[in-house]
Amino acid sequence: HLIVGVVSDEETLKAKGPTVFNCQERVFMVQECKWVFEVVTDVPYTPTVELLDQLNCDAYAHGDDIAIDENG
Repeated sequence: HLIVGVVSDEETLKAKGPTVFNCQERVFMVQECKWVFEVVTDVPYTPTVELLDQLNCDAYAHGDDIAIDENG
């Protein structure tokens, strides 16, 4: 099962700057993907191991765009 986490606009603003699409629009786009089993909203930009364990994730992938997280 593919679980997709959608980061809030506020978290994205802190890490990367303004978004092109708002959170609600991003959630809708991800939900429409036929391979997505579940969408989790308001996840942190840099998820913790505890969150990944809570979601029962075996693997984690993040986009390859250049960004700075809240720790620089």
